[in-house]
Parts: sequence; C-alpha cells; structure tokens
Amino acid sequence: MSSPKPPYPLSAFKAKQEGRVVLELEVLEDGAVGQVRLAQSSTVESLDESALATVKKWKYSPAQKGGQIVKQWIRVSILFEVKSR
Repeated sequence: MSSPKPPYPLSAFKAKQEGRVVLELEVLEDGAVGQVRLAQSSTVESLDESALATVKKWKYSPAQKGGQIVKQWIRVSILFEVKSR
C-alpha cells in the first residue's frame, strides 16, 4: 500500500486550524482508488480538499473474495494536527 500523508494547507496551518476528515474510498481490482466520498468533513474546506486530492493517488493491495480479486469500499480517517507537522 502507498498512502502518503496529505499536505497540510499553509493557510490552515498558519491559522492553527485542525480537524479530522473521514473518507470512503472505492479500491479497484488493481489497487487504485476509484470513487472517493466525503463521509465526514473536518469543517475546514482546505483540509477536506487536501485529503480528497491526496487519497485519489493512494495504492492498495486489492481485496480478494473466494480467491477472486474484487472491488471494495473502505473508510479512512485523516487527522490534521498542527503539533504533529
């Protein structure tokens, strides 16, 4: 799996804005991310946008069901904290 952290938007970082973004991702048969849905907003638009843009580039090991590779939906949570950057 390749899942680099989303960049902290500079304006949000300087304003010390923090939040958690929860996303639902469709993991395709090749491990790429297909559709992405915002399940829970951080209430800071720039944090939400950074998370959405970044996860579209992530790669996963595809899921298997009955020995067959299948699409699946997963939920991920991304925390933006000023102190951790």
